Amino acid sequence: MSDLRSLFREYWERVLHDDPTLATQLGDRRFENRLTDCSEETRAEKLDFEESCLRRAREIDPETLSECDRIEREIFIELIGVGDLRAVIIKPTVSIII
Repeated sequence: MSDLRSLFREYWERVLHDDPTLATQLGDRRFENRLTDCSEETRAEKLDFEESCLRRAREIDPETLSECDRIEREIFIELIGVGDLRAVIIKPTVSIII
C-alpha cells in the first residue's frame, strides 16, 4: 500500500474512532459502546493529528503518484488545510476513495 493510501486509511480510522456515532451510522459497529468526546483536550488532539496528516500529505512527492492519486492528495491537502475534510466525507453525495 502506498504512503498516500496508508495516510488516508489512518485518517479515516481516526475519524471513525473519534466520532462513534458517525461510525455506527455508516455501519461500523466497533465504537458503538461509547459517545463522542467533545472535551477541549480531545479537540486539541484532533487538531494536532490533522496537522500531522497535512504535513505528511505535503511530504509525499506528487510526481511519484498516479494522476488519480495526485488529485486525491491535493483534495485532501486543501480540505484538511481549511479544516473541512470531515464535513465533506460525511456528505452522502460526495465520495472520496479511502
